[in-house]
Amino acid sequence: MKTIKLRAVDVVNKEFQVDYQGYDPHEVDVFLDMVAVDYQMFEAITNDFNKEIKYLRQQINDLQDKNDVLKAQLDETKAQKARLEEEGFSKADLIKRIHNLEGKLKND
Repeated sequence: MKTIKLRAVDVVNKEFQVDYQGYDPHEVDVFLDMVAVDYQMFEAITNDFNKEIKYLRQQINDLQDKNDVLKAQLDETKAQKARLEEEGFSKADLIKRIHNLEGKLKND
């Protein structure tokens, strides 16, 4: 994993050796100040993203837990449905048999 080597404060506090035909120190300072401001912004954005990632991961975990509960409830509901359907057919069959027996008794 790549790591950031400089922080905004490192850029601001950096001092350069100036020789006879070196860079204009004021120009370097102005530029480094702009770079430092960008670094501060990047750090803030990174912190915000890290917080959001943590929140979203928690949301994912919560939703996975809810999904597991719903799957278990669905399985139980399917099992109840199957039992009720079986019971319903049994009752319907019993009602038909009673009806047939009543019909035979009336005819006898």
